[in-house]
Amino acid sequence: MSGVVEVLRTEFQLPISQDEGSKKLTQKIVEGYNNPSLQLFPGTADLIKALHKTNEYKLAIASSSPKVAIKTMAKHFELEELFDVLVSGEEVKNGKPAPDVFLRTAAVLNVAPTNCVVLEDAPNGIRAAKAAGMKAITVVNKTFYKSEDFGNLSDVLVHSLEEVDANVVEKLFS
Repeated sequence: MSGVVEVLRTEFQLPISQDEGSKKLTQKIVEGYNNPSLQLFPGTADLIKALHKTNEYKLAIASSSPKVAIKTMAKHFELEELFDVLVSGEEVKNGKPAPDVFLRTAAVLNVAPTNCVVLEDAPNGIRAAKAAGMKAITVVNKTFYKSEDFGNLSDVLVHSLEEVDANVVEKLFS
């Protein structure tokens, strides 16, 4: 996130320190996640609940967002209890497309990276997952990226999480 703040400070010649900018950006992200009208992508909650219910998977959120924002979002959607771990980009040296956040998550879960599946909606996230040696499912978010923005980066490309279930995940390992 420090990179985002530095770009904003430079681009708009903002007279704020890096720390002050990071605090303000984090505050805005948390406010956004507390917005009552905020909705998950279709199929997100159902997929998380279904995978959790199988007791076959360890579930995590590995995000570039600040930890407080991740916790706020998970709590807002009443999903926090379904995740084994929440890992923030604040906990690692390099942000995506570096694999650091995904490797840290695998280490905390005590799972080999080759046994992990990442669901991502950004090309740099898919690059990070693949650099970590993980399987990657692209979930196209048409607001920000088109299918072609991902090229052949991922193992599976879907247009909605409604297309993903435990069978899709299992097929990645067969």
